[in-house]
Amino acid sequence: MQDRPDRDELLKGVSDFLEQKVVPELEEPLRFHTRVAANLLKIIRRELELEPGLSAAELERLVELLGGEPGGGEASAEVLRLNEELARRIRAGQADEGPWRQEVLAHLKQTLIDKLTIANPGIIEKAQRVD
Repeated sequence: MQDRPDRDELLKGVSDFLEQKVVPELEEPLRFHTRVAANLLKIIRRELELEPGLSAAELERLVELLGGEPGGGEASAEVLRLNEELARRIRAGQADEGPWRQEVLAHLKQTLIDKLTIANPGIIEKAQRVD
């Protein structure tokens, strides 16, 4: 483990270097691929920063939505297990109508927003301008 620069600073430094110094010097298609690489580094930064909290919030929503208690396993495994249960209930038609449907839709909307916050936060801003 290093003190400074930390992993976030390292990822930001590489991403900024690619975007500001390398991309302007390149021609297509290498310019495009380098922009993609810089964007992937930004996604990794957001994932490292945000994923633990977003995953914990998803787990909490799933437990509340499905009832009961988390199984006590690793959080990511629990989220996967509960998502499989949610999908099973949706396929069985349990979310086709009634108040639970609205809860499921609210959960799915928030989960989508959380995932886009990591993968492509700009698209959320565009969608909010359209509303």
